[in-house]
Amino acid sequence: MAKINRASLRLAGGKRSNEDRKRKRILVVDDLPSNLKLMRVLLSSEGYGVSSAVDAEDALLARIDDAPDLIITDLHMPGMGGVALIRGLKLNKSTSHIPILAITSTDTTDEEAKLAKLAGCDGTYMKPINTRTLKNIISRLLNE
Repeated sequence: MAKINRASLRLAGGKRSNEDRKRKRILVVDDLPSNLKLMRVLLSSEGYGVSSAVDAEDALLARIDDAPDLIITDLHMPGMGGVALIRGLKLNKSTSHIPILAITSTDTTDEEAKLAKLAGCDGTYMKPINTRTLKNIISRLLNE
C-alpha cells in the first residue's frame, strides 16, 4: 500500500492515464497497519485505487496534487484525531469537496459521531465491517 508523507501526496505516481482517470481513488487514514491492509484488499478488489496515510497529521499536511475521490478515516488515532482531520480537510479549499467517511468503533460515543458530522463528515460507519454494507456506502458517497 502506498504510504504518504508530509512532503507530498501523489496517487498513482503523478500524472494519471485515461484509464486511471476513470478509476476512483480512495485515501485511507488509519494508524493500525492491519486496518490499512484490510481496507486495501477490500477496496482494490472492487477496482478502486488505494493510498494510505498512517496518521491524521500526514493526511492533513500532505500537498494533495492529485486529490482522491473519497477519504476514509478512523476517528480514534493517536495525536490528531479523526474529527480534527475532517475539520482541517473541509476547511482547505483544495480538499473541501472530497467526501469523507469516518470509520468508528463500538467505543465511539454518540457525541464523537455528532462532532464528526458537524466537522463536515459525509458519513459514518461502525465496525465491525460488513463488506457488502461498506461497499454500498462507498458507492453512494462516490455517486456510483
